[in-house]
Amino acid sequence: MKKLAFVVIVLVLFIATSASGETVYFLVAEANTPAHGDSYALPLTEPNDIAHARDLVKLGPSAGEPIVVAQIECSRDCINRDYYAYGKPPFSWHVSDFNNFADSTGEILDGWPGLVESDCDGWVADTGGYIGFWTYTVVDELGTDPNHWNRDFDDDNDVDFADYALAADFDLDNLVELRVFAEAWLSPYAEQPALYPIGPACWNWPYQCYGDADGQTETILKYRVYTHDMEILSANWKKKVTDPTLNPCADFNRDGDIDEADQAILEAHWGYKDSDFAETCTPYSQPCTPE
Repeated sequence: MKKLAFVVIVLVLFIATSASGETVYFLVAEANTPAHGDSYALPLTEPNDIAHARDLVKLGPSAGEPIVVAQIECSRDCINRDYYAYGKPPFSWHVSDFNNFADSTGEILDGWPGLVESDCDGWVADTGGYIGFWTYTVVDELGTDPNHWNRDFDDDNDVDFADYALAADFDLDNLVELRVFAEAWLSPYAEQPALYPIGPACWNWPYQCYGDADGQTETILKYRVYTHDMEILSANWKKKVTDPTLNPCADFNRDGDIDEADQAILEAHWGYKDSDFAETCTPYSQPCTPE
């Protein structure tokens, strides 16, 4: 109990003394029923902009001027990422300059984060490097360090005592590490849903993204992608992430549902052996390096 009390006291002290006046990040996502289900990070520095963003969090679009107009760059900063997706994968683009909040924008600026991610260079060429998504607005505050989520050691989408208990390299004598953990404590991101509440371990298998739903080679023919993988795909056909019976190992493109796209991936690698793969899947837990 003494150790627990000490941790609580230190956490409170560090949170209370954390730096102020820094860039504040906000989460931008669809205001109403999601059509795309993604999100991105918006950095703000001006007090009036921060105040309006907080009004949008509290009141929604009724606060007025809900649309974010900003310039982007096609480079990874390891902060802009889809905070709604499992693993919160970083985008290859980020907001470089906030312009203003608006009630409307030109149609050419309407889109969604995933669309920009699919061809950032093309988006910049068409729009001059601006975004102004019509159905997206500020929905939550991420704080001064939106990467607090990486202290979610048990991957349950919040930062609490369970994560503290799992921090194997945590050392009470290391006050730098303690401060980083403290600043993540009960951070606002915890309110955001994850694509999968518990991260599928199979997404770190070498060939899962190519159609390997069981992580095994077929016993007789030694094929990596074959009949058992098709059986798993079929058993999960048309299921979505909201279905508790969904097996995410069959979600080869990792978009939250099992459909024709996953079938196409499996069929493209049908009968592959390990030696047939030019490369393995990118581990979902890979570190992010800014560009």
